[in-house]
Amino acid sequence: MSVPIAVVASAAGLPLIRESRVRGNTRYNLPGAFLVVAGLASLVFGFAQAAFCSWCFTSRSCPVIRR
Repeated sequence: MSVPIAVVASAAGLPLIRESRVRGNTRYNLPGAFLVVAGLASLVFGFAQAAFCSWCFTSRSCPVIRR
């Protein structure tokens, strides 16, 4: 059901959306990109480890923190 809605929305939006061109400073924001990737990776890692470590774990029960 969502595919026909996406097709209709895309067809309706094409005449309304204009192409934009950036003038001036067009450098990449590398520190910002790194922080976004690190933050998302931390979230994914945390949610993936929640199944093994639970939400309130101690250092003895979590295999990630074992020494």
